[in-house]
Amino acid sequence: MTFITDIVFKNVLETQVSAIKDMAILSAKIEGAASLTWGLPSFRTPEYIRQGVKQYLDDDIDAGKYTLPDGLSELRELVVAEHETKTGIKVDADENVMISAGNMQALNTLFHTMLDPGDEIILTDPCFASHIQQINLFSGKTVYWPLDENDNWSLNVDLLPDLITDKTQAIVLVSPSNPTGKIFSKEELIRVGEIAKQH
Repeated sequence: MTFITDIVFKNVLETQVSAIKDMAILSAKIEGAASLTWGLPSFRTPEYIRQGVKQYLDDDIDAGKYTLPDGLSELRELVVAEHETKTGIKVDADENVMISAGNMQALNTLFHTMLDPGDEIILTDPCFASHIQQINLFSGKTVYWPLDENDNWSLNVDLLPDLITDKTQAIVLVSPSNPTGKIFSKEELIRVGEIAKQH
């Protein structure tokens, strides 16, 4: 019998460090090297934000306490309102919104809950390397959807239905794309959504 700890341990050992992380580690060892590997701002957080956080910590009796697992209800309600304003689509704060500490935590939670060994996730190619590692960590399979480099990294939406199988669990579409910076059009995103609904 295979236990989840056996699978995760094996997958952790087989997961490779991304080339970006390797380059960052190398540049840190070389005096005067400039790391262009990931976003490390050279400026401080703006004063008004720092002061606001300090004020919140001083004034709010609940500051520093654990929140609900899905995040502060007030923040989730703000997300719902902003989403509806921008898209016209109503969602439920309790059923559809979870606050996370960034994209990586959100996708890690998502992949952990939805992937059985051999399940597939469709990623654009090129994509953020850490997404591949996360899928591998949970015994998933990455299916690559190539972006068209000759057409400003656009989506070949007609190719998508051929990539979807009965093992497909999700399509991860990041806009702006990392690493290309491509911002997909509203029409492209709507078409992807329509194809996903059909399957």
